[in-house]
Amino acid sequence: MEKNQRSKGCSSEATLNQFGQAIAELRVEVAGGFARLGERLVRVDERLAGVDERLAGVDGRLAGMDGRLAGMDERLAGVDEQFAAARQEIRDGDEQTRSQMRLLIDSVRDDVRIFAEAHIALEQRLTTLDRRAH
Repeated sequence: MEKNQRSKGCSSEATLNQFGQAIAELRVEVAGGFARLGERLVRVDERLAGVDERLAGVDGRLAGMDGRLAGMDERLAGVDEQFAAARQEIRDGDEQTRSQMRLLIDSVRDDVRIFAEAHIALEQRLTTLDRRAH
């Protein structure tokens, strides 16, 4: 019986030693994983810094767009005034005015189309940059 207890004791020690080795190997693997994760995080930080720089450039361009949009607002206000005057002339029945009105409407339609296309393009660019940032 004493021999059985000794062999159980040796077996338990061997099992503990194997368990300890397995834990040590696991710790090495986990440490390596954390090191790789840390390296990836550094690369992600670098990429995000680049994205931040590009976004700063986009902010500058957007500020320029704001200025141009303000100019468009002024132009549109002028067009509104022209429309009011043209409406009055149309009421008076002047055929020449009606012809000019058609030209003005076509011009405004083109302006609105250009403005809408620019707005859509800007939104697409911002969406693309936003996706890249995430």
